[in-house]
Amino acid sequence: MPRASTEQRFALYYAVLFGSIGAMLPFAALWMNEVGITPAMIGAIVAAPSVLMLLTTIALGRWADSMKDRRLAIVVGNWVILLSHLVLFFTTGEWVVMGVWLVAGVAMYAKVPITDAAALNVTRLRGSDYARVRMFGSIGFVVMLAFAGYAYEHWGIGIFVVGLLIANVLRLLAAYYLPAMPRSATPQASEAAASDTATDADSLYQAGILLTLMGGAFINASHAMVNTYGILLWTQQGLSESVASQAVGIGVVVEVAIMWWFKSLTKNVSARACLLVAALCGLVRWWLLANEPSLPVLFAAQALHGITFGVMFLSCASFISRRVPEAAAARGQGLLATLTTACMAIATFICGQLFDHWGSQLYWMMGGMCVVAMLFIASSYRCRFAE
Repeated sequence: MPRASTEQRFALYYAVLFGSIGAMLPFAALWMNEVGITPAMIGAIVAAPSVLMLLTTIALGRWADSMKDRRLAIVVGNWVILLSHLVLFFTTGEWVVMGVWLVAGVAMYAKVPITDAAALNVTRLRGSDYARVRMFGSIGFVVMLAFAGYAYEHWGIGIFVVGLLIANVLRLLAAYYLPAMPRSATPQASEAAASDTATDADSLYQAGILLTLMGGAFINASHAMVNTYGILLWTQQGLSESVASQAVGIGVVVEVAIMWWFKSLTKNVSARACLLVAALCGLVRWWLLANEPSLPVLFAAQALHGITFGVMFLSCASFISRRVPEAAAARGQGLLATLTTACMAIATFICGQLFDHWGSQLYWMMGGMCVVAMLFIASSYRCRFAE
């Protein structure tokens, strides 16, 4: 049997990583509501890891960059998540859940940009297509989302914690299967990368780059309502868990298709132009969802996820990867992750405080975030930097 290639190992890990997220994240509010946690507290719990991440992501990225093998950082992160989630088998008090979500969430958020940085570097050096590797994460997400929706509908949301444990074990095993991720192979390359790191890292903080990344962060944060409360809201409106999960899944299916064709579709289009398109599609998507659409319109609106998230994510990732040396790759992706999660944390917390009163009308606020994103990106065109 032929040995799996480096790209195949990353693809498998992405499939398991985002498959575990698909089985957990869209249903987390449903489970927390079931165990008696209020919508306002749910918003605080979901937002908490993002807040702490502001203080830890760059430092954790530096820690990962300093390792001889970055795979160790990913393995350690998965162990932390597994051990913290085990606590939920013994108690589900809201402050315990807050603590567990905080520790596991920070570990999850920290290792994703480390994985992205390593995968981007590998595909760049080997001349392969990162988007086609990353798309397996979306495939894993939609498969496990559909399975979890069916399972929770037929066996109850009470099995949520058991699902967490299974997903964590599978993700840990997949992390051990990842290829080694050594730093630069030669001392000369390492010394050159080290001497350039400060200058190249400083280049991240140019106004044009920060404005562009803030635009991407606001587009990402506009998903706060649907990511945290989408399935809870739709089940309250009468949809079953299976149909609600299908409404989420249709967008990820489109996302997979876009990731497959992204490189050829955007060959002659800049990252900023792609982000403007994503923001515009976000305006349409949130307008449709704010009006409590019929099932066909709901599915059509959700199909736009392929653009509002898929195009946004790939544009931001490729945008930043071209401006950071391999030796500081995790820090570069960590900066992007910090900006996106900070905005997401604020949006999620606000949604939690207003959910009982506004419900689906919160999607109007999500549309406003897309308008702000377009202003950020448009402003970046007035700044000089290499596109």
